[in-house]
Amino acid sequence: MSAAPAPKPDGSPQDPGDVDGWALLDGLRRRMDDHSAQTRKTQAQVGQLAESIAGLVEAQRKRARWLNINSFAAYVIFTVLCGGAFYFLYQSRARELVRHADEEVRRADDAVRRADDLKAQLAARETQAKTCETERNKLADTSAADATLDAARSAFKAGKFAEVAPPLEKVLSKDSHDPRAGELHYLAGIARSKTGDVDAAIAHLQAAVALDVPDEDARFQLASAEDRAGQWAKARDDYEKFAAAHPQNQLVAFASRRSATLAKMPAAAPYAAQAAAGASGVGPRASGTPSPTPSPSPSPSPSPSPSPSPSPSPPPSPPPSP
Repeated sequence: MSAAPAPKPDGSPQDPGDVDGWALLDGLRRRMDDHSAQTRKTQAQVGQLAESIAGLVEAQRKRARWLNINSFAAYVIFTVLCGGAFYFLYQSRARELVRHADEEVRRADDAVRRADDLKAQLAARETQAKTCETERNKLADTSAADATLDAARSAFKAGKFAEVAPPLEKVLSKDSHDPRAGELHYLAGIARSKTGDVDAAIAHLQAAVALDVPDEDARFQLASAEDRAGQWAKARDDYEKFAAAHPQNQLVAFASRRSATLAKMPAAAPYAAQAAAGASGVGPRASGTPSPTPSPSPSPSPSPSPSPSPSPSPPPSPPPSP
């Protein structure tokens, strides 16, 4: 930007002050021109500096990129080398550990097999011990049953019938499948019959007959107990079965006569029907008519003389043959 001198009118005199002003403006113009040139020069230098800086930055970027690539490659190579070294070290240690683990597994398997063998031996010994204990208990029970049976026979022979049935029933309650259960029921039934407990005697004698007790008079004793209890139909049937099964027995004559007598009687005695009704709660017993309880006969031998009257009294219990 430059300042041009103002035009002067022709023929007019110039004022000295105007001359100085114009000179000042001219100097100011020159200074502005110099300043503009300096500014342009500075701008050009700044542009060159910016281009230099841009080139330097680009070079630095290339160098940093190259350094990054080199660093990455070095890191990859170092990682591969370290990984390979650790892998080979791991393989060696793993093989050693696997070998030790296999040995420990084999030892554990051997220990398990030995433990199983010991358990099997222990189970076999426990089973054998239980079997021995069971056999000992059976032998002890057998010995106790033998002793009880001998004591019952002695008490029976001595006439102490009240002492016969309780120990026999205790033995039967422990083992109802004892091989001598029939004989135990037989003796207990006769003892109960002797003491007047006819119902218990019938139950024991029925069990003895069902178990095929070898005593021939078991069914005769059952028929006699049923006869005394007023169960005449059952007694007659058992009398007839006894006579048919043992025709040579000395009690057959009495059984036959008694069966013929009971054939004329009702199926059950009146007092037996009243006792059954009272026990089941069907009807009350008549006042002043007590239920007869036939007492056992102390006589050791039967009295085969049945009465032909229409309401015979229960016969005495015949003696057993223990």
